[in-house]
Amino acid sequence: MYPKILVPVKLTLAFDSFMEYLSSVEELGIQEVHLVNVLQVKDPVDAEILASLESEAFEREKKIWAEKGIRVVTHAPFGRFHEEINRIADKEGIDVIVTCSLAESLIYELILDPMADNLVRNARHPVLTLSCHLGGERKEVQYPIRGANLFKKILFPTDFSDNAEHALDTVVKTIVKKTGAGVRLLHVQEHKRIHPHLTDRLAEFNQIDTERLERIKTELLADGASEVTYTIVEGHAALVILDEIARTQPTLVVMGNQGRGRIHELFIGSVAHHVVRQAPAPVLLIPWREK
Repeated sequence: MYPKILVPVKLTLAFDSFMEYLSSVEELGIQEVHLVNVLQVKDPVDAEILASLESEAFEREKKIWAEKGIRVVTHAPFGRFHEEINRIADKEGIDVIVTCSLAESLIYELILDPMADNLVRNARHPVLTLSCHLGGERKEVQYPIRGANLFKKILFPTDFSDNAEHALDTVVKTIVKKTGAGVRLLHVQEHKRIHPHLTDRLAEFNQIDTERLERIKTELLADGASEVTYTIVEGHAALVILDEIARTQPTLVVMGNQGRGRIHELFIGSVAHHVVRQAPAPVLLIPWREK
């Protein structure tokens, strides 16, 4: 599905473990990996030394992945983080950008989180964030069990926006057709959009949205989904989505990163980022306009 992936090295934790886990996710269909470390060192001497050290690490990964028949390309550009990631992704025809998230890490929260947020808001290509946690007596970064099926059970939150329909047509349906995955559909009736002025129309909105979800369910079953269920919940989008993830334990969450209307789009980035930051499951964010 995603033969060419890009890994922003600065958004990985326990890099060797991250790469080892990534290589075990066979359903991604990886054929080529682009490792990108955006350098921001101003002193040219220090920058040259840093680039040399990164090159040694990259060369090690090249050898490991070459044994699996997968090509590794390395990049160490200077510049602004998300701009360089987008530039290389555009140039190389990247299918998906892969990062990780660790909710209980203070280092991640203070240093890496701002870069991750910037990437979520500005990426022109899909971003897959793999969740990890601190485990064991030494509280080491650990990734999910190797060999787990990433596409077994998908949670798809939708607000029926153009971006959500784009994610449905180009990603969710593609996964279903290739894997027969089960899908859980979720629509959130945003509390702040309903109350207090539209409270008396909530039942009407629920009926309309139920018909929309039924349409999507029919399409996915026709595409070969093993099971399709749905729910409508009133509340705050990010909190409802996170609660649904905890309750249903999907193997993958697929979301658009924009919403309905210009005002809503000012906030959807924070919703997507909050979900990516806190979700105990992998999250695949789909931009509205992919390059």
